[in-house]
Amino acid sequence: MVIVMLIPSVVAIVNYNLTKNASVSQQSITEMKLTDLAGNEYSFERSQDELDKNDPASNPIRFFSELNDSAKEDTLPEPLRGTEYYKASFTSYGREVVYKYYFTAGADQCYFIDDEERCHKIDKEYATAFLSSEYAMSIFDDAELPVMTLSNGDVIAPAAMSWKYLIGEGSYADYNHEADEVDKTAHTISGAIELEFTNQPDSLMVIVNRDGEEIYNGTYDDIGRVEVSVGSEISVTATATWAETDSRGYSGNATYSFNAVYLDKPVFYLGSTTVEVGDFVVLTAKNVADPASITFASEPALEYTPVFFQDGVYYRALIPMSLYKEHPDSYKFTVTADGVTQDINLSITQRTYKNASSSETMGDFKTLLSSVYSTQTATKYFDGIFTDPVVDKTAKV
Repeated sequence: MVIVMLIPSVVAIVNYNLTKNASVSQQSITEMKLTDLAGNEYSFERSQDELDKNDPASNPIRFFSELNDSAKEDTLPEPLRGTEYYKASFTSYGREVVYKYYFTAGADQCYFIDDEERCHKIDKEYATAFLSSEYAMSIFDDAELPVMTLSNGDVIAPAAMSWKYLIGEGSYADYNHEADEVDKTAHTISGAIELEFTNQPDSLMVIVNRDGEEIYNGTYDDIGRVEVSVGSEISVTATATWAETDSRGYSGNATYSFNAVYLDKPVFYLGSTTVEVGDFVVLTAKNVADPASITFASEPALEYTPVFFQDGVYYRALIPMSLYKEHPDSYKFTVTADGVTQDINLSITQRTYKNASSSETMGDFKTLLSSVYSTQTATKYFDGIFTDPVVDKTAKV
């Protein structure tokens, strides 16, 4: 009976020892995480879907399994040593195994290093398929997707995007994307509708709706004609196009959709246009949605960054004029928020000091001290011992 009871434990131990050192295979991999050169992470789970060898996304785990199996042991070329690589983490038999993939723009110069530090050269067919997939976009400069932001810094993700980018001599790859969810973020727009891109499109068409009614449909160049009252809720659809030319390695189009509340322009003002050294001035911000978006600069440099605190519908900051710093006759403050920049001038007056010493005041002082010195008491008004006196009379206490 004892032997029978021990059999399951023995089988489990033997099975563990057999599997813990087993090689990574398609059948054993349950999960995979792939991190590209830009730090983007892709997560995959084992799938029964058919693999299209030209499309790694059809079954990523099976694709990488076959890629690994078809590779031949080799030596990593010297130019690739110390360079960035893709990190692939395979979960196999409950353990994590990490491989390093050195994908390059040349399909015949792609390698990987397994968990035992052995190098393998990737078959050109699999390397070519990977380089044409969206997972390889961090390798190519022309694959960098444009980013659109509002004047307040909010990033607007594309509802749909089609991008074509150069991956080799006369060879292009395609990236197509449609958002799974509609952007429901409560954005704010102050002043004008300003759309900014990291890669400026060749054409930009904009449609603006208010309360379900179209109030503008035209080019972005004429968007300034839109008149919207403060507090209005609007929806904006922008269609951007990057034309295909011989001089660049990318082209495409994207559609962006978002809702926003139209606010009045931010306004900044000082509590006083003149301040004396040693005093402070109050800087007030009005019509600002987020105080964290406020930037402050001073000319000449003030060496101080004001912090804004909410005061009802306003945000206020104190700007001190330190006594321990030499100040010019004036400062020019430049304050920016929600795409609005404002310059404010502040005049500085130097503090003057009067000599309070006179024979009369010194006489009163000596009389007061003599009465103190002549008084003796047994009561002790301190604890501990005194420190040594200051020797240097010019030293600050």
